Amino acid sequence: MIWLLFSVAQAITLDEAREQATQQAVAVEQAEAALAASRGDALSALGATLPSVTGFVSGSTGSGLTSFGFQRPIQNQLGIGLSGSWTLIAPSAWGAAAAARQDVAAREALVQWSQVDARRRATTAYAQVVAAVSTQAAWAQASEDAERAAAGIEAQVAQDLLPPADGARARADAHAAAARLRSAQADVVAACAALQDVTRREITGECEVSLSSWPEAGTVESPHPA
Repeated sequence: MIWLLFSVAQAITLDEAREQATQQAVAVEQAEAALAASRGDALSALGATLPSVTGFVSGSTGSGLTSFGFQRPIQNQLGIGLSGSWTLIAPSAWGAAAAARQDVAAREALVQWSQVDARRRATTAYAQVVAAVSTQAAWAQASEDAERAAAGIEAQVAQDLLPPADGARARADAHAAAARLRSAQADVVAACAALQDVTRREITGECEVSLSSWPEAGTVESPHPA
């Protein structure tokens, strides 16, 4: 039975699922890449407003006579220097730098929001797994009870203690409970696949969650994901 795969000792906890989703979500990676590009643009815009300093080194060498027939007085020459420029008034450059800084701030906020959204999605997916596992366990017990009840009623029908209709009804209830159990098992697989997708794990439909890490209603001490 699928619910036996959920071992608390080896299961992923709620905090681990949130952390993995926050660090590995595609939206977060995209937002972080956009932030890095925005910071590069901000540095370029800032550089346009700073003084420009250029260094140069030149050298020459020669021997023999000049074109006039005289001995060269200096055979080797070396020159080193710096040149600089600074635009004191550059409204366009200052505006571009300010806009670039605002874009960086906006990108940082977008990264934070992407992390919050990834955490929220992980929490929702984890809750769905916990609910699916609990529902499956309930239907497993219900199916077992219905099967036991049907067997007992059918035995009484065989002894002419109950009418055949009661046996047929009990057997139908057992089949219905078994069908609901199969549906609950499928829900567990779907919920596990959704959790694996959020945390960017291999999607197999079989996952292990720590049911004990899911807090009881009204006992949550951690902050809201948002």
